[in-house]
Amino acid sequence: MGESPDVNTPSAPTPGTTTLALHGEYRLESEDVEQAVADLNSIYSRKGLETALELGRHLLDRYFGGDPENFRGRSRSHVSFRALAGTDDLAVSYSWLSKAVAVVEQVEQLPQDVAMALPVAHHTLLLSLRDLDTKSRLAGQAV
Repeated sequence: MGESPDVNTPSAPTPGTTTLALHGEYRLESEDVEQAVADLNSIYSRKGLETALELGRHLLDRYFGGDPENFRGRSRSHVSFRALAGTDDLAVSYSWLSKAVAVVEQVEQLPQDVAMALPVAHHTLLLSLRDLDTKSRLAGQAV
């Protein structure tokens, strides 16, 4: 595994708060990151929308309690997720991992038949749109 990124470890939640600590959020375990790299590389060896969905779901389940909201709010300070950026042997780019999580959420927002018919390239283009009606309309026109 390559050099770990310069990560400022955030402080743990204040006792008495209801924030649930996420796996690997406050303590870096290099064995866990190494296993995540192996898992992600195995998934990434395939191509297409299913690959993006599997990568995104894997990250959400492993580090963010399966919740895209946790990813959006806490990924920048999550030490284990950020450590993936510093690994030399990860076959997929760190930025693509974030896109894969966003694609998972987008697929859940769009009508299933439309979402699953779009190629991953179309999904990544739609990610910049915030208005769900516009996103759905354009996605529907593309299939």
